[in-house]
Amino acid sequence: LGATPGSYRACPMLFPGFNLECPDNNKARWGFCANCPSNSCQSESSDADAAVGIGLKGQSSPPVGAGWTSYFASGGGTCSATSETHRDV
Repeated sequence: LGATPGSYRACPMLFPGFNLECPDNNKARWGFCANCPSNSCQSESSDADAAVGIGLKGQSSPPVGAGWTSYFASGGGTCSATSETHRDV
C-alpha cells in the first residue's frame, strides 16, 4: 500500500469486494474497509473507520480516487483523520 509499517493496524479486511458500503459512511468501488490503528481488530458487525482501494469515500475524508481514506494509517495507537492518501491511476 505504501503506508508506513506500524502506522496502521494489520487486521483482516472488513467487507472486501466491489461496490461495498461499510458502517460510518465508508465506501469503495473496489477494496475493503478497516479500523483506526488504536482500535483492536473487529468483526464486520462492528464499525469501520476507513476505506482502502479504488473509488473511495470515507468518514471525515474527501473522495479519493485510489489509496486510503483519512483514518486508515494515522499512526500506531492513534485515531485521527490525518492520513488520507491518494494515488494517481
